Amino acid sequence: MVLIGIAEQAKGGEAEMGKFDPLRRFLEDNHSDKIALSFRDVERIIGEELCPSARKYHAYWRLSKTHMLPQAVDEAGYSIESVQLAEETVSFRKK
Repeated sequence: MVLIGIAEQAKGGEAEMGKFDPLRRFLEDNHSDKIALSFRDVERIIGEELCPSARKYHAYWRLSKTHMLPQAVDEAGYSIESVQLAEETVSFRKK
């Protein structure tokens, strides 16, 4: 397991990107089986704050057609293993 305290931004000089493309790229570039990030780390990676729902609802982190963050995680070859709302942490596991 890799525990990242302060994640570096994964932004590049690409054309128009989706909000969570930097997170997708960060995960794609990481070869660990498991990655744990704080919500602040995720915000540093994407370059903006998560919406308030991310801190209130587990459903925000579940894969669906309308949840873009979990879709980016899925596209990177990871799944969201656990979300701790009180601690504001999320764990990803390589598929």
